[in-house]
Amino acid sequence: MLYFRFLWLIAGWGLITAVSILSLIPPIDTGIQTFSHIDKLEHFFAYFVMMFWFSLLYPTNHGRLMCFIGFLLMGLSVELLQSLTSTRHADGWDMLANSVGVLFAWFISQRYFSKKLAE
Repeated sequence: MLYFRFLWLIAGWGLITAVSILSLIPPIDTGIQTFSHIDKLEHFFAYFVMMFWFSLLYPTNHGRLMCFIGFLLMGLSVELLQSLTSTRHADGWDMLANSVGVLFAWFISQRYFSKKLAE
């Protein structure tokens, strides 16, 4: 049982809002040299965390499926919206990283919650 569910929901929607905003604002140049594809790890991690977070809030098979579909659509939509900006561009590899993050979180939650619900 999840206590203070309303606060967890607010925090989850805060995550969604933060990822959406950070995906659409102009990129921030920190001047720090990083390896070339670190942003793919950031995409993977962001969508993994959001999917897993909401899997905790909606632990049924149907709830996780709806979250899975929703976050896949969110990843696709954000990338398509980036193509409409002058400072960002849509990237198929980012879409793949988003989707793989969602898939991994779904798989882990599916394995964990299926066992918990069966007990």
